[in-house]
Amino acid sequence: MIQAILKFIQGVLLVMMTLFIPARTWHFVHGWILMGILFIPMFCVELILMFKNPDLLVKRLNVKETENVQKYVIAGTGIMFIIGFVLAGMNAREHWHDLPQWVVIAGIVVFLLSYASYEYGISVFVFKYAIGIE
Repeated sequence: MIQAILKFIQGVLLVMMTLFIPARTWHFVHGWILMGILFIPMFCVELILMFKNPDLLVKRLNVKETENVQKYVIAGTGIMFIIGFVLAGMNAREHWHDLPQWVVIAGIVVFLLSYASYEYGISVFVFKYAIGIE
């Protein structure tokens, strides 16, 4: 459980640094919204797993890819996320482009629905695996 808490805090701090340092302000409303939609659902899922299925939480925290191609895909994805967060912070500072409010809301809805779908898929897979359905 300590490992889950530490990784969660590490993720929050990394995203905060990549968003708010380039923005050079704490008054970056869309940055705080992004932090909320990223980490509130993640925290809730981790909390549920801590009590309902701690073994699954440990497995999710200790995933190490063995295939070289997958390692590169994961590294590339991480780099793209960091670049995206840095650019979002710089955009907040420099005002390169402001999105209409409806686009922001639509993005939040799509993100949350996607995250819920992902977690539902994982839970169904784990349930089927646990009872032996293939």
